[in-house]
Amino acid sequence: MSVKYPQIDDTVTFEPFPMTDEEILGTTKIAQRWRISLIKDVRELLEEQDVELEEGDRVMFVERDGEIFIKPTK
Repeated sequence: MSVKYPQIDDTVTFEPFPMTDEEILGTTKIAQRWRISLIKDVRELLEEQDVELEEGDRVMFVERDGEIFIKPTK
């Protein structure tokens, strides 16, 4: 049994992602029991904005226009 793969057509064009003001700070892996870590780059950016977070502090997850944001609750 042979598998037929579609041929790539020269008329197909790939457009880059639209440029935005967004910057990817990094990624984190979901751990056991759906836990995530606040990566170093995010912690440093928050410190630059005078947001001090410590272990045990709470953050909130906010949905706006289909995107999810993390905000400190202090």
